[in-house]
Amino acid sequence: MILSLDFGASTVDSVRIKNGTICTIKTFESLDIATHDLSAFFRESGEDITGISRIRVTGGKSRIFPDEVFGISVSKVDEIEAIGRGGVFLFREESGVADGDFLVVSMGTGTCMVHVRATKGKLMCRHIGGTGVGGGTFLGLSREMLGETDIPHLLERFRRGDARKVDLSVGDIVGSGIGMISADVTASHFGKLARPIDFHKNDLAAGIVNFIGQTIGVLAVFSAASVQAKHIILTGKLTRIEEILDIILSIGKMYSVKMVVPKNAEYVSAVGAGM
Repeated sequence: MILSLDFGASTVDSVRIKNGTICTIKTFESLDIATHDLSAFFRESGEDITGISRIRVTGGKSRIFPDEVFGISVSKVDEIEAIGRGGVFLFREESGVADGDFLVVSMGTGTCMVHVRATKGKLMCRHIGGTGVGGGTFLGLSREMLGETDIPHLLERFRRGDARKVDLSVGDIVGSGIGMISADVTASHFGKLARPIDFHKNDLAAGIVNFIGQTIGVLAVFSAASVQAKHIILTGKLTRIEEILDIILSIGKMYSVKMVVPKNAEYVSAVGAGM
């Protein structure tokens, strides 16, 4: 049995894998763990290592972990490899598609883009960039602009708000659509705030969600085009926020690009490290 651990900014994902099959998945949140000390993680989390023959770690400061803990060998897995392999594995499990060019988008505190070329079972993973826009942006802007960070309440504000009251659309600027873009597409996020306008905090919440979803979606589309990837695989913790995910998927539809969210997408790095 392999135990795979992904040390993120605020959580640790744990995946148990046997013979290439995922057996269990767990997430440890907000633990007061010395993330530079692997043995401390096991003591404080209570994670059971009975029956574990190998441990694989990725993310965070995992590269400085020891090569052995409690007599079990520890392997460090490059995070780019973990994201790429995990994304393609999860996609294959659902689609059966084995070969081709894929873009794996890992959306966490920020957003990472990994190009994976799969040929006859062999994978080549290459980091092609990303953006600092992600879950951290969502919470940071919400705290500064709205004075709160409670995600369910923020999303309720989003549902009651209207991003068009704070964002400038293409139609607002040119009076109609332009090129392949329709008039209602955002031309400038929060552009209307440059002058005195009447808006509600709910509209700001909608604007924040719109900004994050569209930024990630457009970057993913252009990144996929740059490497001729036919499939964009969306992964990471941000996939749990459907309101942002729906906007990203709408960008894919606008550009006629295939975007998929496989089962267990939020655990991509831990899955990839284990595989």
